[in-house]
Amino acid sequence: MKMEGPETLMMWRDKDMPLFGRRKKIAYGFYLTAVALLLLFWRFPGDSARDFAQRAVKRLHPQLGAGIGRVGLVFPPGVNFRDVAWSYNKEPITRTDYIRLRPGLWSLFGSSSVCYIKAGAYGGVISGKCRITKDREAEADLQAGNLTLENVDWLRRLTTHRFSGRMNGTLKAKFEKDDVQAESHLVFSDITVTLAAPVLDFQSLRLSVVDADVSATRRRMEIKACTVKGPEIEGEFSGDILVRQPYQMSVLNLKGFLRPQASFLKQAGKTLPIDLLMKKEQGGKGIPVKLTGTIQSPQFGFQ
Repeated sequence: MKMEGPETLMMWRDKDMPLFGRRKKIAYGFYLTAVALLLLFWRFPGDSARDFAQRAVKRLHPQLGAGIGRVGLVFPPGVNFRDVAWSYNKEPITRTDYIRLRPGLWSLFGSSSVCYIKAGAYGGVISGKCRITKDREAEADLQAGNLTLENVDWLRRLTTHRFSGRMNGTLKAKFEKDDVQAESHLVFSDITVTLAAPVLDFQSLRLSVVDADVSATRRRMEIKACTVKGPEIEGEFSGDILVRQPYQMSVLNLKGFLRPQASFLKQAGKTLPIDLLMKKEQGGKGIPVKLTGTIQSPQFGFQ
């Protein structure tokens, strides 16, 4: 009979034992990971994280501010900021109920960092990603879904007219030094504009769809194309808005065509000579109109 040597016995032992050893190591690994996560969530320095995030926003753009209510961790690994009040040049612009940031782990080893974003605002969701370079430049690519206009606070500050409806759209923005360059495609649906004072005996205006392509910098907003459809009017607009401080004093320079529908003509006919108005119509384009003045005091007229 051949006797097994010590080397052979050790090989048998290694073959018999590793399954139990692997299970034990995995169990310990899960245990230590769970304890570490619990301690991290329990002892997470929310105040320090909030201060760090607010300073980071300032470094990204000196006129941009973010007042953050609370900060916590979420899983998959990320940070959750709640009750964030955004401002530009110390003037409030918007609020978000929450913002969840999830870092792209592989990007941390590159020349720029990618962060995935999901935010709740005005009953809808904003999602996308942001890329930040080591030169403190940033790019954002975002999508907005089902935001309701009734509670958009900056709209209430901009104008005394009231808006209701929903907004969907996309936004691509680049923050570079002291300037911002943005491109957006916005779609508004089921819009009702309640006027601060009646115009042509209209107290409100209903619009089914407003579809707009917009580009913007700090000083100028260009309405490349805007299509309006509704039961009362249809039309197209383009032009620009020169941004001023405060924003209510921004200068309007929009031109386009309106095609009044039957219900509009019936109502407007009480105060306007419809025959004279329709003589201004240019073929199938409609009646040439312009919108000037400021956001606070717009002036509507015929070209």
